Amino acid sequence: MTVISPTTSFTRFLTSRVRLDPQETATARGSRDWLLDQITRIAADPAHPLPELHPDRVEYFGSFARRTKPRELDDIDLMVLLHARGSTHEHLGGNQYAVYPGGPLTQFSTDGRTLNSRVVVNTFVQALKGVHQYRSSMVNRRQQAAVLRLTTRPWAFDVVPGFMMEADDAGIHHYLIPDGQGHWMRTNPLIDKKRVSDVNQVHLGAVLDVVRLVKWWAKRQRGLKIGSYLLEAILIQHFEIQPRRVTYRVDVEFSGALRAVSQAILYTVPDPKGIVPDINTVLLTDRMQYAQAFEAAHRKAEAALLAITPERARVAWGDLLGQDFLDA
Repeated sequence: MTVISPTTSFTRFLTSRVRLDPQETATARGSRDWLLDQITRIAADPAHPLPELHPDRVEYFGSFARRTKPRELDDIDLMVLLHARGSTHEHLGGNQYAVYPGGPLTQFSTDGRTLNSRVVVNTFVQALKGVHQYRSSMVNRRQQAAVLRLTTRPWAFDVVPGFMMEADDAGIHHYLIPDGQGHWMRTNPLIDKKRVSDVNQVHLGAVLDVVRLVKWWAKRQRGLKIGSYLLEAILIQHFEIQPRRVTYRVDVEFSGALRAVSQAILYTVPDPKGIVPDINTVLLTDRMQYAQAFEAAHRKAEAALLAITPERARVAWGDLLGQDFLDA
């Protein structure tokens, strides 16, 4: 019987179970671009009350855009940029802003003074319901997004309206998006995207697979409710302080990443965008439980790395990663 090396097993596992399928990814990108074209068409129709779009139209964000999403592909995020046309904004404190509409945007004010972000999101919900090809799909509002759940595809689109803010002193443009409560909040997905890309290049392309694998594993752990973005932020921070190596093995890096999460989840996790002081919203009562789960996984990974035969290593990795690893 041919014994499969751990390296070969990991390569097969990542390709067939963890990374997004390349063909599905291409289809999803085409579907995303088609949806944007439909939104643009609707916004250009004077009979439809969708707000006027900014000439730049869109920013793609989220883990799909950053290439850190593992299988299965379940959601795709896009920020549709709106034209401000004389509108102004005011910082209300924390990460909450009020937008005071000007020009055509005044029609979306419910109090005659401010622009309610829920109202704007709901206009996108109604617009998406009007796309003939999506007539049998589900469209609703969830927090800051109009969510389109397709009947013909396994993924949903989260469509988030946003405004580009004026450049700050460093020449960086931030964005205002709905906060889910009727106000607006500041964000900048370009900072996240560049940060991931930069650290992945420093570490010779090894980071993306490790991030995907940690997310893949965490999603399958019962009782482990930790946000994908929080996990990613911890992992990118972990790799930012790691020295560059000549070669990388995903299994070795995965073990170190599990330990990094087990330690970082107990404390403040700085916002990569510098907008809020802490993005770790895990309840204090749950943090120790999560830390123990990641530390236990790290110990299993270390045992697999120290296994004296390829077959024992394969069994040990199967104990941590499940039947998917053994079947790959």
